[in-house]
Amino acid sequence: MSTCKVPISDLPEKKPLVGNESIPIVDIDTGLTKKSTLNELSSFVTLDYVTTGGNTTTNGIKASTLSATGDITVCGNLDVNQTVTTTGLNATVGTIGGATFGSSDTLHAYDFIVDTDTFVVDTGVNKVGIGTTTPAEKLTVAGNISASGSITATDVTASGSIIATTEILSAGVNINTLFGSGGGGGSVGTLQQVTDLGNSTTNGISAQGVSTFNSEVQLLPPLGRAITARSTNTNNPGIQAVFEGPITVGHDLFQKSGFTNGFADNNNHFHALIDINRIEQEDESDVKNIERVQERYYAVQGNFLANNQAAFWAWHQAARGIDTTTVNTDSATLDVSLLQNSTNRALSSQAFFASNTSPAGTSEPLIISKSSHGITTGANVQMEFSQSFPGPIVAANLFGKVTDSTTNSLSVVLYDGNYKSLQEVPLGTSQTALNFTENSESLVRLQTVGTATVVLAGQENELAFYNKTNFSPERSKNEFITASFSTTGHNLVKNEHVTLITSGITTAGDDIPVKEEGYILDPDLDGDGLKVLIVLGRRIKQYDLGTFSTLVGSSNWTLHKGSTDGIHNDTLGDQFYNFNANNILSNRSRFTN
Repeated sequence: MSTCKVPISDLPEKKPLVGNESIPIVDIDTGLTKKSTLNELSSFVTLDYVTTGGNTTTNGIKASTLSATGDITVCGNLDVNQTVTTTGLNATVGTIGGATFGSSDTLHAYDFIVDTDTFVVDTGVNKVGIGTTTPAEKLTVAGNISASGSITATDVTASGSIIATTEILSAGVNINTLFGSGGGGGSVGTLQQVTDLGNSTTNGISAQGVSTFNSEVQLLPPLGRAITARSTNTNNPGIQAVFEGPITVGHDLFQKSGFTNGFADNNNHFHALIDINRIEQEDESDVKNIERVQERYYAVQGNFLANNQAAFWAWHQAARGIDTTTVNTDSATLDVSLLQNSTNRALSSQAFFASNTSPAGTSEPLIISKSSHGITTGANVQMEFSQSFPGPIVAANLFGKVTDSTTNSLSVVLYDGNYKSLQEVPLGTSQTALNFTENSESLVRLQTVGTATVVLAGQENELAFYNKTNFSPERSKNEFITASFSTTGHNLVKNEHVTLITSGITTAGDDIPVKEEGYILDPDLDGDGLKVLIVLGRRIKQYDLGTFSTLVGSSNWTLHKGSTDGIHNDTLGDQFYNFNANNILSNRSRFTN
């Protein structure tokens, strides 16, 4: 068909076309006119037929549905009250939904939403959301952001981790080299890199982990104290400092026996111990007796030490330890709830296990859970409790005996030790599964007692009471026993520290407990090399024995060279110099060599 035009003057004036009216159609090429209805023309009539300018018009277009297979170019306004569906929308200058594109005067009268929450412009709060219909900030993205270039911001706040495969820079410093890319701590950074003052700072430095300094550390306060070291744990009032080398003090070296409220029993003491490593490395021999020497001071608030020794200052050897083997307790736990809740404990003092009447002379049983431990009932053990141990037992190296054993657990009672006060560890039953080690620090060490330090093992003959009347002049107390063997070669010497382990001995005077220590007064009492005379007891525990109700023969006792705790269990045979202050006759001092 030729190109046609509809003369506007021939259309019904002010009346809409409904499709069945006859409309004159002019063929421009021939000039001929014919009439057709709009319905007849609807299959091929295009915008070209009803406009004067081809497929464009300067007038408005109003339609209930407008579709096109090509482009629709609108140079004026496009007012749409329903949804616009398009595979592409290019707006250079104009308005869609009240928002003007391509103009400096951008309006925000209506929201703009693409695919529910793919892109949301919330004009009510002037915020944009990607992946969310409720943006909380100027731009809120729900999901990951990928950028191939730089992200520039005044501040960066993250609720989670900031991870970089190469560098995280702060003021030109790679933070990864300071603290490690995995957050575990770097090995390159210096104080200069994390402060603005070079290798110094006027601020405090707080470290929760282990700090390592590979060069000299200088502490240069303008005046006063430079270092204060004290544990913040109420169960651990003391701390340890280890220096593997000489220490030089230019002025005064003060040793305090304690600090006010520093020890729960309100008693003061200090230990200055020297370990002679070269002797420690030696095989078993007499010289082992002097591998450690100690200066020790003790002042007690009550007058309960032997011979009214309310205070003493002494230099003495710290006897070598008896033979032990350490048990692997990596997967073991410790139940001390019976001790924790014991009625034998005191409010502000550290009560002795030996003072207990129930159980008699020992602690309550503590339970060790350890799979396939292999330790039998009746075995002798040692347990070393550190100052960091959170349970109710004062730090010490304690002798114990296994009272019950199953495949995966054993019960142990302890001798010689002390309970912590109730102020240190309150009563309760919560301590049922304490660890032996925490953060690589040993809290408790379990050891079985061996035989390498036993005197003539298997050759024990008899223990016997030795009366003070055998001495001239007569001694003041019955504190003597003899130990005889069936063969010679015990190699014990005068004043040597020994530990006697028995099944417990009842005497007419003080009973002898399962484990007690003493020293050799005469290494060859009868001149045949078979019998030694022992002074039983320690500085803080002395005896007045009586005749044994039952003689102790070749079984149920062993005699060890050494001590279970040479630091605390010193005997008078260990002393080099000793001064006592008598609390009753306070102006009187006594020197003992």
